[in-house]
Amino acid sequence: PAQGLDALTLATRRALLAADVDGQAILGMGVSGQQHGLVLLDDQGRVLRPAKLWCDTETTEENDRLLRHLGGERGSLERLGVVIAPGYTVSKLLWTREQHPEIFSRIAHVLLPHDYLNYWLTGRSCSEYGDASGTGYFNVRTRQWDLQLLRDIDPSGRLQAALPELIDAHAAVGTVLPGIAEHLGINPRARVSSGGGDNMMGAIGTGNIKPGAITMSLGSSGTVYA
Repeated sequence: PAQGLDALTLATRRALLAADVDGQAILGMGVSGQQHGLVLLDDQGRVLRPAKLWCDTETTEENDRLLRHLGGERGSLERLGVVIAPGYTVSKLLWTREQHPEIFSRIAHVLLPHDYLNYWLTGRSCSEYGDASGTGYFNVRTRQWDLQLLRDIDPSGRLQAALPELIDAHAAVGTVLPGIAEHLGINPRARVSSGGGDNMMGAIGTGNIKPGAITMSLGSSGTVYA
């Protein structure tokens, strides 16, 4: 996760320099990031282990077990509105509980990569609905966390207590923390928007908000959306 913070810092400073804008004129900002990845923090907000990203398919076996538990692809789709895949966050939680129980016992915050950036900026643990839809423990129909599925993974209730607050895409996360504003060189009154996952932000950035537009994104993954 530290690499993400370094990249955000560098991107902010470069953007201000390239635009020839005084950072004190910045009154709002928003970030996006990879979806599905897992960032775990303790009760002091410290990162517990390296982020487990969407492209890490080490949890294929755990995902298969969870998929069987949900009743297969049809059961997963009926219950969650999505068919979970190894890249989704949910299997990473089961993997962490079984492979790193000591770390699991210290979990206080379960965040996605973009959630972690917002947490660093504002101190608030929250997740935007669109990004949450790629976790595998969010019901896209009811727009709520599937708490029972998390209890099935860990009956202690630790995961439920560690979930971020859900917020709408148009909501603000909060104001940049004073120390972070100074670090970035921006106005300490700057507000942070909800932001979102990389591809959904890419859709907005490419004007893909009306029927007829198609966006293709090629990189470490390939996506096409309309």
